[in-house]
Amino acid sequence: MELQLVGFSNSGKTTLIQYLTRELTKQGYRIGVIKHHHLPVPLDTPGKDSTTFLAAGAKATALLSPLEMKVQVARPYSLREMIANMYGVYGALDLLFIEGFKTESLPKLLLVRTKEEYQQLKTCLNIQGVAVWPTFKCEAHLLEGRPLFSVQQPEDLLIWVQQRLHQEQSSRLPTSTKPHDARDRTPPIPLFKSSESPVEG
Repeated sequence: MELQLVGFSNSGKTTLIQYLTRELTKQGYRIGVIKHHHLPVPLDTPGKDSTTFLAAGAKATALLSPLEMKVQVARPYSLREMIANMYGVYGALDLLFIEGFKTESLPKLLLVRTKEEYQQLKTCLNIQGVAVWPTFKCEAHLLEGRPLFSVQQPEDLLIWVQQRLHQEQSSRLPTSTKPHDARDRTPPIPLFKSSESPVEG
């Protein structure tokens, strides 16, 4: 399963992905992360062996250690290619978080601080939920029925992601083989209490 987290700079995307990755990993889920860097800058420290190999004309370099590996390829990759490579390298990931890539069509969680930010992002494809900061004030009808969360209550977003994972996994299994563990007992998607909602009207 893939989930994009989309928002403007400093909206909390990286912090939220770190929290969700940490908590889901504790529960036994296998998590991957792809981050979009929109500027054409080197992805490694200048002068390091990998960058000098690429500068010399290598099309790809790899660094291996007893604990991990790092691969650099001297050409741009589309998001779809990168997703295929992530699954190809690791295998059975349960969830792949994708930070950024506003124009892609995968399921998205928007992170917004103001009504103006939401107005700019609401045309993104496949929005599944909206996580907002306390500075967000918006008329209810503008959300078009999308689930609303608080960035300051990440545990609610964790439950929401758990539920999506459960639904995804259950849909792939025959009824007789569906698991019956703690992940099957995920609570319903949380809603704001009326007194807490940042939505007006």
